[in-house]
Amino acid sequence: MADEWIQRYFSYLSRGTLAEHAVLAITRAPIVLQCMDCNASVEIRRESFGEAKCPQCAGTRMDLVSGRGYFVENMEVQ
Repeated sequence: MADEWIQRYFSYLSRGTLAEHAVLAITRAPIVLQCMDCNASVEIRRESFGEAKCPQCAGTRMDLVSGRGYFVENMEVQ
């Protein structure tokens, strides 16, 4: 759903420019968590974000290292 809104905002902002009618190819940054107890890092899927456990110590105190960002891989102008 968020990808659709990013495309809508981009389409609105690019009106009247060379990028008008461009289609964005969006890739989400992987979610990486770091255990606050043993410092182990783990990459997880978005669906399991709320229930993530450390693979080393089974701790549940996790800090978000990456996963909030998006990357625009390419843009096709039609």
